[in-house]
Amino acid sequence: MIIDSRGRIAGKVSVIDAALALIVIGLAVGFAVRQFQIKPTVQENNATIYVTVNIEPIRDFSIEAINEGDIFYEQYATQSMGKVIKLSSQPAKELIKIPDGTIHYVEMEEKYKLTVTLECKGIIRDTGYYINGNAQISEGGDLTLQSNKALCYAKVTDISEQLQ
Repeated sequence: MIIDSRGRIAGKVSVIDAALALIVIGLAVGFAVRQFQIKPTVQENNATIYVTVNIEPIRDFSIEAINEGDIFYEQYATQSMGKVIKLSSQPAKELIKIPDGTIHYVEMEEKYKLTVTLECKGIIRDTGYYINGNAQISEGGDLTLQSNKALCYAKVTDISEQLQ
């Protein structure tokens, strides 16, 4: 007989102990397979990526220094980030507290918000966007951009694979 009267397999191991051991081994194998399996990375090389940034507040002479066709670099980078393909500006606004204690959103005098769309070359992975092999770029991120005429601080507002 394989199982004796005391519920032991071959008179040595309890059936319950053996069942528990099999369950623990099965869970360990399942965990290991899930943790160490190789997941394929989805990647598109040399993709065209459109990055929209807001530069704010900026004065009118700085706006005049940025033109369509200009090439921007991320500060201290050796490769270009992208080419300016679209520009728009509007008065910059800020929140201020007036003497009666209320807060208002008002236009700043002689300052503007410049929205710039850059056409960039980069890599699209399932983990994000990478411009010219440089660091990852993400919406909401801050950049220091420079061209041959301007240096400005920008916030990334949109990243897409199609021009909007």
